[in-house]
Amino acid sequence: MKEPPRPSNTLENIMESFSEEQLSIIMKNLGAIQLTDGCSVGCHFCGFEAQRGIKVYFPYDQLARLASRFSKELATSQPFLYYASDPFDYDFDGHDYVEVHSIFAEQCGYSPSVSTTVPVGREELVVKLLLTPNEYTLRKLRQEIEDVVIVDRDGKKVDTLTMVKLQRESEKFDESGKKAFAELNGLIDVNKNWTNIFRGEEILNDYDYRLIWQNSLISRVSVSHVNRRRLERAFYSLVPNLMPENQTVLPYEMKPEECYLTNDTLFAILNAFGVQHSNGEYLSYSEHMQMQIFSLNDRQLAEIKAREERAANGNITGQLYVVELPGKRFVISPDKPVRYQDIIKVLASFQLDQYFLEEAYGSTTEISQLLKLGALNIQDLAEEGISCFHGVLITPAGVFNVQKVKPSVEYPLGQIITPISSSDFKVIRFERTDGSVDYSKRVTYIKRDPTPMFSEPTPAIR
Repeated sequence: MKEPPRPSNTLENIMESFSEEQLSIIMKNLGAIQLTDGCSVGCHFCGFEAQRGIKVYFPYDQLARLASRFSKELATSQPFLYYASDPFDYDFDGHDYVEVHSIFAEQCGYSPSVSTTVPVGREELVVKLLLTPNEYTLRKLRQEIEDVVIVDRDGKKVDTLTMVKLQRESEKFDESGKKAFAELNGLIDVNKNWTNIFRGEEILNDYDYRLIWQNSLISRVSVSHVNRRRLERAFYSLVPNLMPENQTVLPYEMKPEECYLTNDTLFAILNAFGVQHSNGEYLSYSEHMQMQIFSLNDRQLAEIKAREERAANGNITGQLYVVELPGKRFVISPDKPVRYQDIIKVLASFQLDQYFLEEAYGSTTEISQLLKLGALNIQDLAEEGISCFHGVLITPAGVFNVQKVKPSVEYPLGQIITPISSSDFKVIRFERTDGSVDYSKRVTYIKRDPTPMFSEPTPAIR
């Protein structure tokens, strides 16, 4: 009989084993907290060789105490809450991953990055989270706008959001723009405040975009044969109009020298869905924001450009497939139905993870060959592993230094993992390693002495 997962006391042991100064250094350089020992999905091409099945997990109350006690340190390092695991496997003692995520967001002031391969039974939760704005991110952006200082002609701070909205309105080439420009100039000295107005408008644009798109709690969804059909069923259940036979089909027209739809076509989309809109020649900023057009994937863009080259005379025409999402959001695909992968791309913070998108590379076998990591690929390893930081990793097995290295026979996953002890204390200084890594550069170790020391890589834990 399979044993149920058991709680781990590792966090309590760490708190007791290290001094307060050592704990502070650990937390400031923490890259990840692996909530569970193992992963229920068990992708055969896993770049971390995560063990199949969940054996141990961190209790919720211990995670809550950690986030509260070291909130300042964790706000600096901003660890994500998975490693050789899937965050949505966490569902123990009446608490799930979303609750753990919320603790770190509220206590430590950041929304942890989330990547998932979607455990069985979590499909609808993942889709619901994709469709739901991450309120914490919006709140942070609102606060950022208010933190921008704009002063009136007497040198007193005025409401930044009001000034920024007036500035945006003043950019219109009509009577309303002239009126807004006059009002703005009457309240503040635009030239003296211009840098801050520009910064505030930049944040507001980001806020408006994330209010509608790419603001999910989930940063990345890896799509492959292990979850593709399950995800499709969940999307069809929660967004029935995504089913190809339920999608709205409209004619479209596009100028051959441009890669976007004519305004008449855009207005026709809004009319088809009963959306009130401006009656001018152009769509407003907010109306444009509602529609994700021709940004869905490289496949569609390539097809559009091919048609451009063939259209020597006249405009390009075709059929437009439109899917309405909750909140009057429209995902649009030219000539082919919108796919659930397209929706993931426009809703997830970092879009669809093409790294694991099976159809981008062909057969299932080619996915594992693409990663080329671990013991199975020892004779033909990839140039780089998927670890994305130097720093500290906490798992139910203990606390470790992680160094990203070039995959080799000795380190086939492209990482060196070594335990941290209180007696011979040294911690790798935290550093993100997204993208290419200079492997010749030595990592920096921190000891009790604030002076950093340099060290050669130490043997890996097998």
